[in-house]
Amino acid sequence: SQRRSFVHRLVVLIYARKSRLRPVAQSDYAYLYALALRNPDTWVHRGATPSPEEYPRRLWNDVLAQFVIEEMPSGQPAGLVSVLAPNFRDGYAYLNVLLDERVHGRVWPFSAVGECILYAFRHWNLRKLYAEMMRPAFNRVASGAEGKVRLFEVEACLPEHAYLNGEYVDLVVLAFYRDRFT
Repeated sequence: SQRRSFVHRLVVLIYARKSRLRPVAQSDYAYLYALALRNPDTWVHRGATPSPEEYPRRLWNDVLAQFVIEEMPSGQPAGLVSVLAPNFRDGYAYLNVLLDERVHGRVWPFSAVGECILYAFRHWNLRKLYAEMMRPAFNRVASGAEGKVRLFEVEACLPEHAYLNGEYVDLVVLAFYRDRFT
């Protein structure tokens, strides 16, 4: 368990020089709104289009922490990662990740996600973070649940649970455990 925890931290550190997290600022709203509109089928909005005036309220709804992912050394924004909807009694919260399409398929943005996971486990008494993904998105990151260094566990799969692009697809529930990251 200690070795596994060390390997997870090492993976985060290796790629950390290519990315950086910084708190969301009001000046980020236009970028984040455009990013959300370019990804209408994300779980957060489920195809709905919030108004520009409503978006900041939705952005901060039930959030513990959220960060803009920046590509280094340029500082160009590459996405958003959030910890939200905490249940402190039972020790869990949710993780939400929205990546700019220009960084899809790249490894380094997930280092920033790992940094956010570490941040959440260091600052709150959480046992795990859940992430919900529709099957097409899960298929792009499924390797994280395989091999000796498993970044997450698939805790549930709800068959044909979510409607996406004219068809029902599975909803996959992932869990990131504290003992793997601390």
